[in-house]
Amino acid sequence: MEDRELFQAGRYREIVKKYGRNLEELEQEELNILCKSYYKMKEYQNTLKTFDVYVKKGYPKEELLLYYTWCMYQVYMNIEHPVRVTVIKALKLIIGHCKQEDTYYPYTCAVFKVLSLAKEDKITLTNEEQYKIIMLLDPKKLSSIQTVRQEEDRQIKFPSDYEKWYTYATKITYDMKNYEETIQLCSDITGKRKKTRNTNLTFHLAMYIRSASKINTKWYEYRMAQSYEKLGDTEEAIAIYEELKLKNEDFCFSSALGKLYETQGQLVLANRYYYEALTSRAGSLKNKVGVIEKVADLLAADGENEKAKLNYMLVEQIRKKELWRPSEAISTKLQRLSHVEVACEEAELEKTCKSQWNKQSLSYLEEGTGKVVRILPNKKAGFIQMEDRQLYFSVKSIRRDHDIESYLEKTVKFYIKESFDTKKNCKSYEAVRISKVK
Repeated sequence: MEDRELFQAGRYREIVKKYGRNLEELEQEELNILCKSYYKMKEYQNTLKTFDVYVKKGYPKEELLLYYTWCMYQVYMNIEHPVRVTVIKALKLIIGHCKQEDTYYPYTCAVFKVLSLAKEDKITLTNEEQYKIIMLLDPKKLSSIQTVRQEEDRQIKFPSDYEKWYTYATKITYDMKNYEETIQLCSDITGKRKKTRNTNLTFHLAMYIRSASKINTKWYEYRMAQSYEKLGDTEEAIAIYEELKLKNEDFCFSSALGKLYETQGQLVLANRYYYEALTSRAGSLKNKVGVIEKVADLLAADGENEKAKLNYMLVEQIRKKELWRPSEAISTKLQRLSHVEVACEEAELEKTCKSQWNKQSLSYLEEGTGKVVRILPNKKAGFIQMEDRQLYFSVKSIRRDHDIESYLEKTVKFYIKESFDTKKNCKSYEAVRISKVK
């Protein structure tokens, strides 16, 4: 059997046994097939050694460049304990050799790998170094197709290379305080332009890419809002945060609005959005620790010492549960309130605080009454007729009883909450915390 037939049959060890002893005596085709066989066997060091001999003999290296670049990636980057010097050296070698279209993929992987190693603190790179590295890639040449992996009963989606490039580029430029560039990059991928200048969204080629790859743009919009905030354009930042909050059930957007209004001294609005963040279904309680402390600070400033102390106690409880380092700031604040007595068992602390948050959050909403006039065929939502308008509601908004059909033609009371109409692409309202009028 000829060498190429052995290779195609996956009998790599036979080829290695035949040629792997004295590389200097081998001809071009023999070195070529041996190099590929070592690679298939994942013997990357031997692959590199064979490639070096192949190149020294003056043979054209183009056919083996793909194997060589992937080996450099595996040996120096894709390892448990990478070394910064060798990682950067490998990157330079890979980008120096990757001129062909078929070797562009290892080029891409190498760039993203170096940046991920820096993100994981496995190697140290300055923001400026990371910027130079990410700019080695042209996002227009990157794939916008997301990959999907099936795990048991669910699918896990992974971002495309196009998305990864923008994720890294927007974070790096933001960390470098190049906020104008961050805004431009976010605008490129989301298709959004400044909201306070033009309320209609401006779309361009990015919209085609978004629809093709189903890119979730909310975090790019969030980064854009943060950048406007850093530049002092609070009006634009608020406009973006508000739209994000309406479109997405995520506590961090309400929290961002709370912090922004607090820095402006608008404490009533700050409180409103902080409580909205705390009562959001999205995000675990441990991720809301910072917001809980903010609420406690504002309560203490208003003389609501008992409520403030309960919230500080909850922060301390969460930190202990998560095995986080003790907070000196929380200890100091609790010490200041040591004279305040609270009638709450430790086991009931979370429930008590959540009840307080819900009550306070609802105090900012308008109350209403109406009749349920329509239920959608999927029984997941419906509409309530008021005197002056119709309101949408979700079955999740029905309190206690989730038998939505029993509400048809019944008079109900509820709270009116701002929402977003995805079909009309505009601000809307919905009914929440619905109950029957007895």
